[in-house]
Amino acid sequence: MDKKQLIMIIDLSGSKISAVAAEVLDDNSVNIIAEESKPAKEIRRGKIAQPEETAFSIKELITKIKNRNGVGEISSIYFSINSKNEPADLREDLEACFSLTKLPQNLPPYLPAAIESAAAAVLDEGDDRKGCALIHFGHSLTTLAIYAGGKLQQTLAVPFGGQIITNDIINELNISEANAEKLKRLKGSALCNMLEKVEIIKMPSLDVENPEAQIRTDYLAEIIEARLEEICKPIFDAIEDSEYKLDAGIVITGGASKLRNIVEFISEKTGFEEVRRGDHSAWLGEGVDVRFYDPSYSQLIGAIVLVDEYRKKNPGGGNRKKGKLLDKLKDKVNTLFDDEL
Repeated sequence: MDKKQLIMIIDLSGSKISAVAAEVLDDNSVNIIAEESKPAKEIRRGKIAQPEETAFSIKELITKIKNRNGVGEISSIYFSINSKNEPADLREDLEACFSLTKLPQNLPPYLPAAIESAAAAVLDEGDDRKGCALIHFGHSLTTLAIYAGGKLQQTLAVPFGGQIITNDIINELNISEANAEKLKRLKGSALCNMLEKVEIIKMPSLDVENPEAQIRTDYLAEIIEARLEEICKPIFDAIEDSEYKLDAGIVITGGASKLRNIVEFISEKTGFEEVRRGDHSAWLGEGVDVRFYDPSYSQLIGAIVLVDEYRKKNPGGGNRKKGKLLDKLKDKVNTLFDDEL
């Protein structure tokens, strides 16, 4: 393996921070070599709320990746982040966070936009020319990108995602988060009228006086559909008001796009007949673990593709060696990571 071809992506886009080491092969397929992750309470809707904790997590995950067999030295590191802000607006926060890691290089000059990473992974050839709307359903953010004439024309981000639907299920049904997520995944529906039959699901309740909850799947669907309508309304309004023809229809991706009947929900609410789930599997090399085929990884895979394209067009344009740390960071903060993990 040519270690110079390794790409390290730090993904700050969802409910966890992930570090992925990957290579892009001669046929342009992506080979995931290693992944490490941990919960990301310090990342809120794509915003780095706690730079010190984020930096600690990044350093910890990078160290774990480097200690994995077959990885070796990481020469450059890039970020993937889902945010309402533009990449340029994120750079200051990311530079502060990256400097705190005490890694021997600066933040790379290239920061691919999250929604463009998803587009690179799942849009078919010609979709951007014919015109399409891409909706990325993330953990805490839902993002729209409208493509036409071969380029990105419009974006919109809604600060809610799949997690708020889970929260609604918790609050309405008085069950644990783990059970709410499982119920949403296995029995949830984006449309009440798509239920073939009503089932009653029994599971533990958080109510000590009524320890067993009996949940009707039609009521579960009502909870999901109501919140999904709220999340999607500004996105559907933007699609309806768009000046661009969207002959390639609507493409969806992201972890929350797995919700049952969501394609039919979007078609019914927008009037678009052409609505499909995006598929990034064509980018994955042989032998890649099956979990990376999940739509929650589409943005990450797209980021690897875009970073590889950038590196080929800009040889030596990755991370530069550090000089002094950012002036605005206090010396007492800079000592946080003096010791190796």
